[in-house]
Amino acid sequence: MSIRSEYNSYLFKENKALKEELVMVKHTGFRHIRYEAIKRYFTVYNIEYMEIPFENQEFENPLFLRVFCEAYQGERVNLTGIDLKTVYEKYLEKINERISDKCDVNYRYKIVQKTIRAIVSHKFKKNTGNNMISMDKIIDIVLEVQKKYGCRGDLLEELLSEGILTQNFLGDGEEYIYITYERMEDYVYAEMLCEELVQMSREEFEKKY
Repeated sequence: MSIRSEYNSYLFKENKALKEELVMVKHTGFRHIRYEAIKRYFTVYNIEYMEIPFENQEFENPLFLRVFCEAYQGERVNLTGIDLKTVYEKYLEKINERISDKCDVNYRYKIVQKTIRAIVSHKFKKNTGNNMISMDKIIDIVLEVQKKYGCRGDLLEELLSEGILTQNFLGDGEEYIYITYERMEDYVYAEMLCEELVQMSREEFEKKY
C-alpha cells in the first residue's frame, strides 16, 4: 500500500494501533537505480535511445520519467541535451489530443494547456503559499474552459484520470486539487512571466513583482 504523507493524520486518526503495526518506508524515487529505471520504462513505452550513461537527475523522479515517456512514446530519442521546455510541451500536446478526442473538441483549441495556464494564473495571483486550490475554485476554472469550447465530456474528470491534476486533503478535512507535476507548473508560470515582461516595460514589471 502507498499513501501520500498528507493523508497520514487523516487515515490513522481513528486507528493509531494500525499505524503502529505497519512498517513504513519513505519512497525516494529512482535515486540509486536511475539508469535501470530508464531502460525498463523505455522498453514498456517502446522508446529507442542511445546506449549511453545518462546523468540527468530529473529521471530519478518517477513522475518526470512517466511524463517523458508519455511525451516520446514510440519515438527514438537522444538523451543528451534534453530540453525540459520541449518535454513538457510535448507531453501536454499528447494529453490534449486524448482529452480533446474524448470531449469531442478540436485539439487545436488546446483546452488542456489553457486550463493549466488558468489554474497556474489563479494560484500565483492569490499567492496561496502552496499549490493546493479548493475543489470549488477548480470546478469554476475548468467549467469556464469547458463551456467556452463546448466540451461534451467532463473535462475535470478527464484531467484527473490522465493524472494532470491530483485530489488531496489538507488538515481541515476539505478536498483540494493541485497540478500533479510541480516542475511543469513552475515552467508554465515562468513562461507566463516572460510573456508579460515582453508586454510591459522593465520598470512596470519590477513594480508589479
